[in-house]
Amino acid sequence: MEGTPTEGAKRPSESAIPPGEERSTEAAQESPPASTPEQPAPVEAKGLAESRAWLSGQGLVRPREGRMIAGVCAGFARRYAMPVFLVRVLAVIAALAGVGLVAYPVAWVLMPQEEMPRLP
Repeated sequence: MEGTPTEGAKRPSESAIPPGEERSTEAAQESPPASTPEQPAPVEAKGLAESRAWLSGQGLVRPREGRMIAGVCAGFARRYAMPVFLVRVLAVIAALAGVGLVAYPVAWVLMPQEEMPRLP
């Protein structure tokens, strides 16, 4: 049969390690890669906090001004440089199609709120 090893053939894992030597675990325990301008450093948070940190890093936040309900449409409009009116019309069309009824609340929960400006 093709794909099955013959009796005399060695498995790749057996031939790669000389007898008496063990695999080094140092390579597996390396630190995570440093951040680059294209890819931010990995976040150690889990779950919702991790998702919000990633979205915030992408520039997708709910603004404090110019919102109608939760600021989801205003956040998408600001991030993608689109008119807010167009994004709201698309959200209404998506809601009428059924997808927006789930997508809007999910975006509301996942999108972080814009931080307050700090006064000196």
